[in-house]
Amino acid sequence: MTSFCHDIKENLIPKEKYHSMNKNCCWQTILFAFFTFKNYHFAENNKIEIKIEELFLVRLLEQSLKNLKIDYLKESNLSLNNKIINHFIVDSDIFTNNTAHLTILPKNKCCRIYWLKIAFLCIGYLSDPNKNYHLEFVSSLNNIENIKLILAEEEIESKYYQKANDSDNYILYIKKSDDLIHFLGIIGSNKYLLEIENVRIEKGIRNHLIRQINYESANIEKTIESSVKYIHAIEWSIENGFFNELPENLKEVASLRVKYPDKNLRELCELFEKPLTKSGINHRLRRLYGIIQKEKSKVI
Repeated sequence: MTSFCHDIKENLIPKEKYHSMNKNCCWQTILFAFFTFKNYHFAENNKIEIKIEELFLVRLLEQSLKNLKIDYLKESNLSLNNKIINHFIVDSDIFTNNTAHLTILPKNKCCRIYWLKIAFLCIGYLSDPNKNYHLEFVSSLNNIENIKLILAEEEIESKYYQKANDSDNYILYIKKSDDLIHFLGIIGSNKYLLEIENVRIEKGIRNHLIRQINYESANIEKTIESSVKYIHAIEWSIENGFFNELPENLKEVASLRVKYPDKNLRELCELFEKPLTKSGINHRLRRLYGIIQKEKSKVI
């Protein structure tokens, strides 16, 4: 079972869209972005070797080499954990007069978006929104600052810090759900954008229901505590022969309070022959309680 992040990456630039990506500048950006975010090394005979594991990245890198008419050799082997590792070997001449592509952002808007897409595909991670909202990139300081620059241009707030026990790498992260949704919109992942939006709506509804239940539970508990207090006082007045000395209006409210211990003040209002307001009942109960407490103090 694949992760939420892997599903996004696998569907971000599908093969079916390659034919619509017809700008050479964008394919060149994609190629150099691979060498920016993936490790490579210089091999023998003036060659450069780069290793790619994920199939969707293999297809994309291979397509960029083909579109730019760059000769390459592709070799595959199994890793220790039985995963296929693809080795792409090209002439180091591709860097001639182009080394700036590895450190400087492309100028064109279309190319900057593709650069950001490859950054996400190679070094990005997005958590499952059902658990939490978190997007991060891990790379060198220069790459992280470039990512932050593009995000700032799109009005996305991000922060970064140096990775613990690793002086070469930094972690840039985004926490706000609005910014995550905006980010997915920028890189064209509309399907998963909607998934996060749906999760956010469901979480909002769930949290609202929880708050409502907690509020109602607190009110019920408060009603019970208040009811018990008044009932104990009324029962004392009955047991000690004081109840009949109370005014008729207080005896009426006392009788209803004892008879319907679970009802709140609003519900008690409807039981009087001449309906009372909540404040009216509350006033009578407090007055009743005060009189009984005063009488109890005399006995004690």
